[in-house]
Amino acid sequence: MRGQAIKNIFLTIALGLSSLANAQMAVEAPTPTESVMVPRQLLVLKPGLDEVYGTWVAAVNNKTKTQQHVRVSALIPRETIDVHPLEGVSNGEWKLDEAGLWIEKEFGEGVNVISFSFRTAARYGVNTLNFRVGSPISELMVMTPTGMMTIAGRDLVVAGSDHQDSQGYTVMKVQRPIMAGDAVAFDIEGVPEGRGRLWIVGAAFGLLMFWGAVVMTRRTRMKSTASDV
Repeated sequence: MRGQAIKNIFLTIALGLSSLANAQMAVEAPTPTESVMVPRQLLVLKPGLDEVYGTWVAAVNNKTKTQQHVRVSALIPRETIDVHPLEGVSNGEWKLDEAGLWIEKEFGEGVNVISFSFRTAARYGVNTLNFRVGSPISELMVMTPTGMMTIAGRDLVVAGSDHQDSQGYTVMKVQRPIMAGDAVAFDIEGVPEGRGRLWIVGAAFGLLMFWGAVVMTRRTRMKSTASDV
């Protein structure tokens, strides 16, 4: 889910253009290089084969008539193995390090949607995502395709549903403000499994058969030795 679809979801839900949210988001123009609050943020999490794909979406609303230089923290899990900007951010305008992912750039007048995609590995159908929180978030919403996988987390509750590109989504929200430095984690179950578990089961069975053969061989030799005596 990329490009215009991501933007449509964010504008529909996070900016209050549907029955799920009626309050208009507004971010005052920040001072230069200041870490600013982006009140509403959205995470879209989708299952892959032994992986969880995610998209983070937010917006900076510049209410002035001039460009503003701001620094914004993106909500990207520590377990990320691959991350790319999707919209509103170019190379050289973002940095990922131990402190998290930060965007620093000039934002024009009006609502500026910014988004990133990321990928994390799952094992045995489960995954836990631990997020770095660099900037305060007044409302975090999470979307996942309905019926594909389950997501649980502290104060995370179902807020409704939505449809995009003929796909139904379960919409959830964290029922508390999130401050910089807070711990945010989501436990995910129901991720489609690849052949990893089969390889492990097969290896265990093969090892069991091998040791069984060793034991039988030793017993046979012991009986043969005893009969010779």
